Amino acid sequence: MLPGESTLAKQFNVSLITIRRALSDLVIENVIYTKKGKGSFVKEISSSNLKEKSVSIIIPTATADDTIFSLLQGMQTYLTEKNYMMKTFFSKMHIEEEQKYLQNFLENGNDGLICFSLEPELSYSFYKKMIDTGRHFVLIDRGLEHHEITNFVACDNYSGGFQTTEFLINLGHENIIFISMIPEIMSEKFRLEGYRNALKNHSIEPRTEFIVNINQIDKLPGIIKKFGITALQCVNDMSASVVMRTLTEAGFRIPEDVSIFGFDNSIICKHMPVKLSTVIQPFYEIGAAAAKLLDEIIEKNLRTKTQIFLPVELKLRNSHGPKPV
Repeated sequence: MLPGESTLAKQFNVSLITIRRALSDLVIENVIYTKKGKGSFVKEISSSNLKEKSVSIIIPTATADDTIFSLLQGMQTYLTEKNYMMKTFFSKMHIEEEQKYLQNFLENGNDGLICFSLEPELSYSFYKKMIDTGRHFVLIDRGLEHHEITNFVACDNYSGGFQTTEFLINLGHENIIFISMIPEIMSEKFRLEGYRNALKNHSIEPRTEFIVNINQIDKLPGIIKKFGITALQCVNDMSASVVMRTLTEAGFRIPEDVSIFGFDNSIICKHMPVKLSTVIQPFYEIGAAAAKLLDEIIEKNLRTKTQIFLPVELKLRNSHGPKPV
């Protein structure tokens, strides 16, 4: 309970009118409340009375992609509970747009940043400046080559690549193609490394001609026939959908002639001519973990860097089968 108006007027050496105006302003600002005949009281501090913090989110696309939606949902659930305001920016799959928003974050007063970068290495100078100036940020899905210098959250891409290849090998496949998209990004490098090491674990030597970029999709039917390929491990579901359409049009049966595996477990898997077997990437959990990590480094002003890799698992549908006889 606050002292009476007369006591406050004497204490601060001002008139009663000034004190009444000040108390009225504090009521309007929701700092105190009054009870008739009892006096004025300070409101208890709750999460709704605290200063709202602000976080910038940079995402590659604004399309109705279920994976992006799940990421944002995971972030929003955690950040809203912690009284953060999210400012979401979409780079529209252009690195120049992404860098514009990174520069904006460096110049404004937002408390932190979560960034799903197109190609983090291309924006290294921005992240280096954030580190040097003590700005708090977390990269998700795609990190820097030396990711230990940043806070980073992703799925275990290496494990996903390894599990897929080993699963196909156990079905009898040996000539397995890896379909790549952007070989420079870290998530793809980890998936490819898992693929290669699973082959080596089974005494199968990885072959460079079995690493095929999606840009060479028109050559794929000829490569399959030339080398006796029986399975294709795609870096993501989107590339798998392109592969499936191309091979189906070329007369291949899936999975009777060739098996196809994806990565992500996006909604597109259920809408392909043959429902796609894939790797479940926990997008909601990645978003929530990134938000939780950012909140911790903001609240504790942490300078140490943390990397979080969430587990993955295979989702078996209809696009895989045993090696053809």
